[in-house]
Amino acid sequence: RDVYFRNNGRINPGDIDSAGTLNMTLSGGNGLMFQNNGVYEWEVGDPATFDQIAVDGNVNFDSTWILRLSEAAGAVGGVDPSDTFDIITHTGTLADGLQSYVIDGSAIAGNTLWDISGATLTAVPGAIQLSGIEFELANFNDVYTWDDGDAGDSNWATAPNWDLGGDPATPP
Repeated sequence: RDVYFRNNGRINPGDIDSAGTLNMTLSGGNGLMFQNNGVYEWEVGDPATFDQIAVDGNVNFDSTWILRLSEAAGAVGGVDPSDTFDIITHTGTLADGLQSYVIDGSAIAGNTLWDISGATLTAVPGAIQLSGIEFELANFNDVYTWDDGDAGDSNWATAPNWDLGGDPATPP
């Protein structure tokens, strides 16, 4: 059998807000197939905690598909642009390459702790890899002290007015 995600059909390997692995054994010729804006809702908590689809069989990207990034519950951050995530693994072939894809950050829009501007997908033997994302949580152990306007103004959002070089809402 094959499994198709198309027309905005969605797959989320873990529970909602929880990263996990979905294992699939597919014997059909297409295997796991994304078509017509099929959506993979991918969650990450840290470099070792992220969603993955593990396919025993083939993977096929027949047309434009969407990778929607989101933050797993209990996320601790620490994701660096040099980190590489095997978001899909497979034992068979990758038919048609990656084709056209969209990396969607709408679930994290406005969250300044994320940077997906360098996000890219790469097909390697046996896997589809995501890299180029950054996700850092603030270090809540730091104590920010107001330096009484050392930057020349009294704006709380001016980083040099704080001893750690960033205001508590957007740490350095």
